[in-house]
Amino acid sequence: MNYKIGLDNLWANAFIELFERNQKKSIELETLKNFQRVVKNRLKKNVDNVILTIPEKEENLFRIEYIEKFFYKKEINECITIELKETTEIQTLRKKYRDNIDYETLISFVNEETLSILGIELGGK
Repeated sequence: MNYKIGLDNLWANAFIELFERNQKKSIELETLKNFQRVVKNRLKKNVDNVILTIPEKEENLFRIEYIEKFFYKKEINECITIELKETTEIQTLRKKYRDNIDYETLISFVNEETLSILGIELGGK
């Protein structure tokens, strides 16, 4: 059985970590793109049954069903940030995007490299 990973999966997992570890509800789009790149590479390398469904063109980002439901885009001085909508609860994201993923997929989202990209430092260093 194949497991589909879309942009909504990537963004939701980034925001789960950002909020639970740092209480942040926004991040620059460029940082999310770096996170996406690293996660995609790890998934391709470590998870055999994954199918990535991520649009190549930036203008298609908000045409994805769940992206508009949970997130919105804010642009200030040519800096684009992605923010959680006020109505979006982390528990909702956790239930939809974390409850049914396997260990290797989870580790692709949550590891020292990806967390560092998000500006999250792991303790003990």
